Amino acid sequence: MSEIRFIHILYLLISASIWGFSFVAQKTAMSYMEPIFFNALRFFLGGFVLIIMFPKKVLNINFTVLKAGVVLGLFLFLGSIFQQIGIQTTQAGNAGFVTSMYMVFIPLVGLMFKRKTPLAIWLAILIALSGFALLSIDFNALNISLGDFLVLLGSFCWAFHVSFIEHYAMLKKTLELGIIQLFVCGFFSLMSSLLVETPVLPTAFTPWISILYAGIFSAGIAFTLQIYAQRFVPSNIAGIVLSSEAVFALLGGMLFLNEYLMLKQWFGVALISLSVIWVQIFPALLKSKHYAYR
Repeated sequence: MSEIRFIHILYLLISASIWGFSFVAQKTAMSYMEPIFFNALRFFLGGFVLIIMFPKKVLNINFTVLKAGVVLGLFLFLGSIFQQIGIQTTQAGNAGFVTSMYMVFIPLVGLMFKRKTPLAIWLAILIALSGFALLSIDFNALNISLGDFLVLLGSFCWAFHVSFIEHYAMLKKTLELGIIQLFVCGFFSLMSSLLVETPVLPTAFTPWISILYAGIFSAGIAFTLQIYAQRFVPSNIAGIVLSSEAVFALLGGMLFLNEYLMLKQWFGVALISLSVIWVQIFPALLKSKHYAYR
């Protein structure tokens, strides 16, 4: 592996670690403020960060790019709202691994785009769902964690989000789309918050640390590093590196929130991790120019 390639993979790993630890910031902030309003603040902040970093990109936005950005922003809003509400009643580590299942659900969404899904990928989906069951279901009481279930709904939305990103890749306006989607997501979040919450700016210092981290680092810097690095790293390798986000979420929950997993949950984590990695390496093993799920 060349030195340049190593640097690009390192950028992806940094992005994954930022996103993983952001679950800690997201959960911490919920002790001080409403979840949807938190999303509004962090996505607006992330949008402004991208504009500050790439001010000329705003001039490249036309109506076609705007429409695409609105679609992406809508799915970003849906994924983030399920995730943020769900994380109130589940662990950060759980949320990280359940969120990572979006990579497994992408083939399901691909059916809408008339993409073929091999039997091996369907098997990976079943393995991931089995892992989710071990991670999130109390088999003694036959109860499923509401928080994990909401995060799971969010992971379906992330799968749609990623699929539409690929669909709009022909526009070659990645940063422009990124700016639009963040502001659209922030707008929908703010309107939703005004309808169902009582949004109030926090007065404590701690939630503002979470907002700044989730906005500047998670939505702004990590997103930019990912965009740059994926110009040089194949998507299947990038997917494996980015899936480590779940590991960092678990590590962050243990270090900063005193979270822990039971033995059966560790088996669930292992199954989800296995399925996520498998759907990333399978296309390379298949060696087909006509198969793609991302």
